[in-house]
Amino acid sequence: SGLWYIYMVGCAKCERCQALLRDREFIFRSMWGAEPWQRWPQPFFLEDSCFGRARDHHSRHQDPSVYFKEAASGKHCATNWYEGNSGDLGRPGRLQPFHAPAPALLGFDDSIDRFCYGLGGRGDHAYACVAANMNILSLYGTRVPYNICRNLEWQACAAQGLLPGQGGLDIVFAHAPKNLDYSRSSERLGKCTGWSQPGYEFCKQAGFATDSIFFLEVCLFHQICKNGAELFELDEGDHFRCEWDPEAFAELEEILAYRPPPPPPSLSVDDLRCYATRYTDLLHIYCGDDASKCDLTALEDHFIHTGMHEGRSFTCQPPPPPPSLPSPPPPPPMLFHWELECYASQNPDLRRAYCEEGSLSRCDYQRLQRHWDAHGKMEHRSKQCSRPPPPPGPPP
Repeated sequence: SGLWYIYMVGCAKCERCQALLRDREFIFRSMWGAEPWQRWPQPFFLEDSCFGRARDHHSRHQDPSVYFKEAASGKHCATNWYEGNSGDLGRPGRLQPFHAPAPALLGFDDSIDRFCYGLGGRGDHAYACVAANMNILSLYGTRVPYNICRNLEWQACAAQGLLPGQGGLDIVFAHAPKNLDYSRSSERLGKCTGWSQPGYEFCKQAGFATDSIFFLEVCLFHQICKNGAELFELDEGDHFRCEWDPEAFAELEEILAYRPPPPPPSLSVDDLRCYATRYTDLLHIYCGDDASKCDLTALEDHFIHTGMHEGRSFTCQPPPPPPSLPSPPPPPPMLFHWELECYASQNPDLRRAYCEEGSLSRCDYQRLQRHWDAHGKMEHRSKQCSRPPPPPGPPP
């Protein structure tokens, strides 16, 4: 059977999907920008990704993990996925009253229209599919604007049978996934075919269109469903039931919200020799215990692939800090003014030198203090009065 062939021989489209989801240069990565229908200009600047912005506050940043957690849990599944369409169908908060279980339907826009018309649907794109009892994503509102994050939310809901009115796990494809051309020569993948809101010219320069979205949708289902390989055996109109894989969804978060590590430092010859001399095991292995004979290429390779992860440093050992100087002796105690006056009264030479007109009440206390510290103590001069000085007078 076809499934036996997939598992025994391999699935080329499965491998291609895995590769394209992980290719940071391919259009799939740039479709996750915050602005509707515009490519993500810097795919590592997560703040400008759709999962780096709050769902209902487009200008507010959030941790990407918030988006992936809410999408996996189905927090927003009970949403009007037709918001922004004309009439009652597009009213915010309205859930469509399907008359029977309504499978999720995916495909190219023209194939979806053809499929819904074939089931008796009439009117525009969204109206025709609702009338045909099929669940599609047709989000055109500005309150919660469309972007690929809304697309993945809708798909996660469909994969778990949580779309309004879905009534089961059924997912239907209006265009057979097995017939998708994922090659570089594809006429629709990465091209501005289908519909694009800003128009064809903008799409060519900085946008993407609905045909590329369908290619991405299939690869996303392949990633998050344990039985994703079965997608590439489906014919148009066949029903698919996703076996939801939480671990694979978490892996998708790692793929999309990847932020590359900073590049390793560029090491000079001096840096590498310092690296070797800092660690005796490296000096022995890569230099034969002689820093002038190091294998510099092998040393750099060791630092980039092993040393950084072990927390090793490539800088030379810092010189030991200079020895701390002994603390200076504490300053000599200051004498009270009355003690300085006694000092002057007991030493007439000081009284004449430092007290104006010999008056003890008009002494230069600072100079007397310096003389005591520098000379008086060593000369054993007296600063004791024969009787205590008179108490100070009242303040003026």
